[in-house]
Amino acid sequence: MSSKAETTRIAKRYARAGFLWAEENKKLPALEKDIAVFAEILETVPEMAVLLETPLMSRAEQEKTMAELCKKAKISDVLSRIIGIAAENRRLNCLPSIISALQVMVAEYKGELTVEIVSAAELTAQQTKKISEILKKQFGRAVELRVTQDPELIGGLVIRAGSLMIDGSVRTQLNKLTRVLKNSDVVYEQEKTMKEVA
Repeated sequence: MSSKAETTRIAKRYARAGFLWAEENKKLPALEKDIAVFAEILETVPEMAVLLETPLMSRAEQEKTMAELCKKAKISDVLSRIIGIAAENRRLNCLPSIISALQVMVAEYKGELTVEIVSAAELTAQQTKKISEILKKQFGRAVELRVTQDPELIGGLVIRAGSLMIDGSVRTQLNKLTRVLKNSDVVYEQEKTMKEVA
């Protein structure tokens, strides 16, 4: 199993346990708010990536740092418990995936569909709104967009919604064209060889 797949598996386990605890204790609204706050911290504070990945901090230091961060950001006991357990088990590197998994669970609970969009360039607010409207019409329910950028796509979008994936990236189109050209070269070489043999 790849490290990414292992991280995803672990993250889903933590997220499921935290989600069920929040649901049982009627704290899903607090969890939803906390997720939004923490997702923004992960996105806007560059030092977080270092903190989550560093092997140089002891378990106790990581727990203390994360507890202080949760207190400062006014994260309620729901998410702070999950973060505390992750720190205690040296799983802080899974935290971004845990937050993503929780976002999906909360959206599904609310009857929303979480749609991941990977774009080669940054989307404008108007483009995002238009995509949201099209997808809402297509799926017949509210959608929550999670947009990320990947310049390696060259152009276009990749859209994932559940098991559905629509790949309209330039990179994929070029890869397909490359395969077609390679296959045509093989066919040409085979035909050439057959003529020579004949």
